Amino acid sequence: MAHEIRLRYFFINDRKMAINKDKVKQQWNSVNGTITNITTTTITTTAASTTSSSLEFFE
Repeated sequence: MAHEIRLRYFFINDRKMAINKDKVKQQWNSVNGTITNITTTTITTTAASTTSSSLEFFE
């Protein structure tokens, strides 16, 4: 069963920073299996379980 990991946005000087999707894919796949879908706020993976309920990636 796929799990969805919600990503939080991060603000600098009131500007919402974009999530670097390629960076997220590279770092996530190295520890938690294969990503099957990624959007601005959600990563869906093939992992049966995760060690974290949320992730933050800063550019």
